[in-house]
Amino acid sequence: CGWGGATMNQLSGGELFNYLIDSYNNLKNHFGKVDGILFHQGESNHTLSKEGNDDYYEIFNEFWEKINRNDSETRIFLSQASYCNNYVDKNLVDIQDKIIIDLKRVLRGPNTDTLIDSKYRLPDGCHFSMEGFKAYSNIWAESVIKQSEI
Repeated sequence: CGWGGATMNQLSGGELFNYLIDSYNNLKNHFGKVDGILFHQGESNHTLSKEGNDDYYEIFNEFWEKINRNDSETRIFLSQASYCNNYVDKNLVDIQDKIIIDLKRVLRGPNTDTLIDSKYRLPDGCHFSMEGFKAYSNIWAESVIKQSEI
């Protein structure tokens, strides 16, 4: 499931969080298990955004605790994603890196900030082009195969 343009705060509660949990539970009921959640979020918490990322770690941790109450075996692959407005937010990427290192069963997803060449992005300097989605898909596959916290 996905929701574009949402901040970590918006995803961690209310309608959007319930949508995620309902989708997760439907998958689990249908297939018997969910191997992992691929989680790409960050651009809406860019330092230059309205909400910023001062509380990102704490909000993500609360989000993760709620997911674990739903299913304590869940693994999440966290993308390191910050690039927007032609700017990599190193502070946000560092926070995402710390989350991956600190939190159990949070595994390293792709670092999409490595895909900043103009061929990978639309002219808005934020969203992926089709070439970007192809490259993004490849690094997602690598991340899932590695299943690493380092």
